[in-house]
Amino acid sequence: MLERALYWFGYAFAHLLFVRARTPESVVRRLRLAYRLVGVRIVETPRVDGTERTVFLCPYRNLAAGRWGSKWLCHEKLDRVDDGYVTFLRRHRDIEYDRPRSCANLAYCEASAHCYSDVSATGSAASDDRVAGNVASDDGIAGNVASDESPVGSAASVANAEGTVGGRDG
Repeated sequence: MLERALYWFGYAFAHLLFVRARTPESVVRRLRLAYRLVGVRIVETPRVDGTERTVFLCPYRNLAAGRWGSKWLCHEKLDRVDDGYVTFLRRHRDIEYDRPRSCANLAYCEASAHCYSDVSATGSAASDDRVAGNVASDDGIAGNVASDESPVGSAASVANAEGTVGGRDG
């Protein structure tokens, strides 16, 4: 249930965060501001093939790791807020926000402890992560890409959302 509340918080907050932001460049500036406001250290901000990329280190990676497991806060909680951003940007701005994921598979990324996110105009950057379920679908549940189900959803979709770990996989 907490995951659903975080998703809806992200979706609602996106209306404020992205007010008048209509391009990937303006959206990524706002996302980077939001990252900084919660203490995320931005390491690099390259532009790759028309996609705005942000490489960063989350200070919460090991918070509660002893009790809940490594990266619990990033994987299972903060990703739900990002899912709300993804839904808002896709529905209202035609912008793809590929939410944070591990930097381990990027050749130039200096450390696997880092994560990165991408922002691009819809259709300008094909993302293999969407096929793999690494990006939230329009229903707000990571990995449930083919569903037309409402974000409020059924008990089965809530169970799916609560059992889903996506995004910051590093």
